[in-house]
Amino acid sequence: MGYIAAPLPVATACSILQSNLTSGACTISQRAALAAIEHGKALSVEMVVSLKSRRDFVVSRLQEIPLIEFPFPTGPFSVVLAESRTIKTDVDFNIRLLNGFHCALVPGDSDILEILTSAF
Repeated sequence: MGYIAAPLPVATACSILQSNLTSGACTISQRAALAAIEHGKALSVEMVVSLKSRRDFVVSRLQEIPLIEFPFPTGPFSVVLAESRTIKTDVDFNIRLLNGFHCALVPGDSDILEILTSAF
């Protein structure tokens, strides 16, 4: 679901791609799109406040862990950790969190970041 404001050739190409992606959208996605249309910006503002609160909670907890360094995330979804002498990969980090702090996270894949940044 979505919309675009773009030059006609770009919009046409996006329409072809999107029609294949959204022609069988699940019910929850349809309901979410409808809620976004009906409630507009008010719903978005509420969601941003909630996501920022969650981000700030995660950041505050991570700041309590020795040897963990990261830039403050500007968005609400991801914290990108700096490599350290003892933590070399996302899996190493998650194992340390699980074993030392009983906190389970889903590991990310830095290769995806490389692919995305090299695409632009």
